[in-house]
Amino acid sequence: MSITIYLDMDGVLTDFDRYFVRLWEELSDTETLYEQAVLEHKIFEHLEFLTNTSLLLKEVDRLAAHYKAVVEILSSTGTQDLALREEVIRQKVKWLKKKGISYPKNFSYSKEHKANWARHKAILIDDREGCVTPFVARGGHAILYQDSRCKEVIDTLDRLLDSLK
Repeated sequence: MSITIYLDMDGVLTDFDRYFVRLWEELSDTETLYEQAVLEHKIFEHLEFLTNTSLLLKEVDRLAAHYKAVVEILSSTGTQDLALREEVIRQKVKWLKKKGISYPKNFSYSKEHKANWARHKAILIDDREGCVTPFVARGGHAILYQDSRCKEVIDTLDRLLDSLK
């Protein structure tokens, strides 16, 4: 069984928080903010790379090739509402295609649901403790991501892949 590296999108590849905060300041009804951000503003089509996204992708590809690991996207839609979920997936797939990222794509409906992909030879790189903790509890490995610590994350990934080979 090969090792799988799962990359989160929002907060690992994209600067979701910055764009979402900007919308938060513009919109008045915070109860439906996420729905408005998705349906009216197509938020996931407009996100920018984080400062170190290109470095992270390059190094993950290099390490995956070296350790014969598979890289996939594992991103949450943040909703179980079927119509909203489908729109989030459509926007995220469009964004990935626009950015030239062709890894296989997996979409959970919540942070905790990402743990369903956990197994001994699975590594999740995610910026949310609420994703990392359940993933590890289910037997996977996880690295909590901060863009400012990208090089440390890459070093940690290298050591973890070496221990799993």
